[in-house]
Amino acid sequence: MWKERFPMEWREFIITKYEEKHVADVRTDSGLIVEFQNTSISSTTTIKIREKLYKDMIWLINAEIFIDNFSIRSLVNSKLRENEHWYNFYLFYITVIEDSLIDYNNKIWKLNQDIKSTISEINWQQKKYNDLKNYLAENEKSIVVILSSKYIYGDLCDFKSEFITQLNNNKTDYNELVKSKTDVIKSIDIIFLWLMSVGMG
Repeated sequence: MWKERFPMEWREFIITKYEEKHVADVRTDSGLIVEFQNTSISSTTTIKIREKLYKDMIWLINAEIFIDNFSIRSLVNSKLRENEHWYNFYLFYITVIEDSLIDYNNKIWKLNQDIKSTISEINWQQKKYNDLKNYLAENEKSIVVILSSKYIYGDLCDFKSEFITQLNNNKTDYNELVKSKTDVIKSIDIIFLWLMSVGMG
């Protein structure tokens, strides 16, 4: 009934394109294709194929069964809403990434501070080690100097110093005292024997 409202030559117009034959419900003199749809279409693919084929076209749909659930939307507004949705999503995503970058930058800064602190500690410990090593080396040199200047080598480790003369004098004095002691003891012994002989006589 809808098609009958148009001239006969406009109805059931055959279009051959892409080596395929299609029958348009109505084609006006200006080339506008009008498709009447009374039943559901199996898929959106069929719709896209027809729109790609016909280019300049409109759909007339029998909406009696879903008129109460039908709404007309602007394609521009729908696209703007979609773009706004994706913009907000990416804006949120970028904000999350920026927060993560700030967090990572803070962690990197802290790690750098820890590295600097560790390097300072290592340098300090290395300096202490070098100081101790130098101290021990100096001590070793001092010990070698002391041993080589104050003592003579040998199994008995004979003593050598600037007091050697005094030590020799002391030894002489000691020997003389021992000799004197011996002479005194001998004299006492002689006197004692003399007294014994006198007494016994």
